[in-house]
Amino acid sequence: MDFKEIRTTQHITLSDASKGICSVSMLSRWEKNQGNMDFNKAIKLLERVNIKVSEYIALNNLDIPDREARQLEIAWDAKSKKSLKCIAQESLNKFHQDQKLISLDYAALACASYQRISKINIFPVSDLNKLNKHLSKMTIWSQENLSLFQHVTNILSTSIIFQVSSQIIANFDFINEAGKDTLHFAI
Repeated sequence: MDFKEIRTTQHITLSDASKGICSVSMLSRWEKNQGNMDFNKAIKLLERVNIKVSEYIALNNLDIPDREARQLEIAWDAKSKKSLKCIAQESLNKFHQDQKLISLDYAALACASYQRISKINIFPVSDLNKLNKHLSKMTIWSQENLSLFQHVTNILSTSIIFQVSSQIIANFDFINEAGKDTLHFAI
């Protein structure tokens, strides 16, 4: 169910939905997939039609599990050193090619998983430095970010663990505002 269906089902006009958020023409283009909407405006529009972001994501199947995470989960459940090492090396190669933070996160998760099973750390120091920098600059601690931190502590230095933990504590109000589930996850 897309935004237009949700809006029209509730008998909310384009004008009423967009009032104070965006122009009617902008909303119309967005509903027709002919334009983009600022993230904050999209959230306000969803609130206007009485739906939570998580509900909208579920209704539109936008939260598609990714193949890499599933492979890592399967290898971890099987406690397969060989599979975990292969996934870790592939993830590291991917990060070295594309230099994207999401690829760094996957590589760190895969290497940390392999290290937990094998007791061998294959995460390169240069990549660890990049991960340390990435984690130390993080200001929004979502469940995904908290989960990343939780699962890579075994490859981080104690000083980075202390620094990041201090950041999480300092941002506890934001985490609390993000919802009960995120707060419980952080605790």
